[in-house]
Amino acid sequence: MSDSHPFPDDYSQPGSAIYYALRFAPREQRPELALTNACTRSLLNIPRECSDPGVAVRKLHWWRDELARARRGHSEHPLIRRLGRLCRQRPLLDTHFNQLFQLIGQEITRGTVENWEQLDRHCQTRGSLPARVLTITAGGTEDQQRRAETLGRFVGLAEIIRDLGNDLRHNRCLLPADALRQRGLRAETLHSQEQKKELEELLAETTERYRELYRATLEQLPTGPKPALGPALSLAAMADALLREIAREDYRVMHQRISLTPLRKLWIARRCHRHARSQRG
Repeated sequence: MSDSHPFPDDYSQPGSAIYYALRFAPREQRPELALTNACTRSLLNIPRECSDPGVAVRKLHWWRDELARARRGHSEHPLIRRLGRLCRQRPLLDTHFNQLFQLIGQEITRGTVENWEQLDRHCQTRGSLPARVLTITAGGTEDQQRRAETLGRFVGLAEIIRDLGNDLRHNRCLLPADALRQRGLRAETLHSQEQKKELEELLAETTERYRELYRATLEQLPTGPKPALGPALSLAAMADALLREIAREDYRVMHQRISLTPLRKLWIARRCHRHARSQRG
């Protein structure tokens, strides 16, 4: 690409999980990986940045229309212009960005999560599709893309639990409403009261539900090199480590943001990329 996207950028800053997930990818792939991550994150931030659903929908439509212009070579927005060029080279990326537009639109209009099925759909939007987009960008096979989606679903769940307190302060709750009701909990009062044991139990149950899928995916990975899965494997391993730290803090995420140190993220990402390149898998 003549105007190659920079790495790191505002969406992959040093110290962040995505920075280390991309840092150990082949050097020639990093600009395109950073580009697709930047565009994905820009879209995923729309529901949180726009408190007015109408404004969020208009912003999402602008992105969709601008990307359509970029595919024809007419966009003036540098980020979208680069993405349009990459989508022309890799039509599968185009398909998945269209799917992302649709899922984010549903998230804007839905606003809450009523049950486990909707939580899973939300994790698909927040984690599965971004992980698949990174794997496509890195040249992954169809089988690797499917595995990346499962890994990404686990990443999406970790982000929901980590950000629970902040989301509640902005009148968003991404825990299943029916699961809250079963435990006598109400989303609108979770943030204003002392954390209850029932909430800790729900977060632990939710974590284990998704960790089982994560473990099964790792166990079923084929042997042999699979470098395109390096970013998704790294993000999922960091999500697993993060959730273990949160569990050690008794899931007290209401008034603090628990995170891993940059050194730990670096070590995890380096190990995952090394294993992804290994003949042993």
